[in-house]
Amino acid sequence: MHQFTLNGKPKLYKLFDKLYKLCFKHQWFKKKRDQYANQTFQILSYAFINYRALLITYRVEETKSTYEIILQNDYSEEFDVYKTKDVLPRSINLEQLILVHHDYAYKIS
Repeated sequence: MHQFTLNGKPKLYKLFDKLYKLCFKHQWFKKKRDQYANQTFQILSYAFINYRALLITYRVEETKSTYEIILQNDYSEEFDVYKTKDVLPRSINLEQLILVHHDYAYKIS
């Protein structure tokens, strides 16, 4: 559907990549290197479960992991627009919601 990239920190990525290669491929340096790498998110689907819940399913391309976020809020106006026009209203920014709630997302695979 839609894909966007979260830019990492290239200087720190290069530093930990060199340390990873020099230190016999120690796993701690690999974790730190991956922490500062670019991440590409692909939004697979989104749906309103009801007027109070929004379900977002997305994948992180580098790890091939799929995640789900269920957000509970009063989405009554957005729910009505979604049901009548079958498009997501402009007031809901999926990219921002994924970036804010990625740490609390449920990992599917």
